Amino acid sequence: RVLVVDQTLFSRPGPRSAQAVAQLARFLHPEAWPEDRR
Repeated sequence: RVLVVDQTLFSRPGPRSAQAVAQLARFLHPEAWPEDRR
C-alpha cells in the first residue's frame, strides 16, 4: 500500500512533529481512531 502524506509534517522539526506522529498512527492503525476525529 502507498500512502500520500504532507511532507512538511515529516521533514521539519518543531511543534508539528506531534501532528506527523498522529497522522502516521492513523495510517498504521485506522481502527484505533474514531471516524469523527479524522
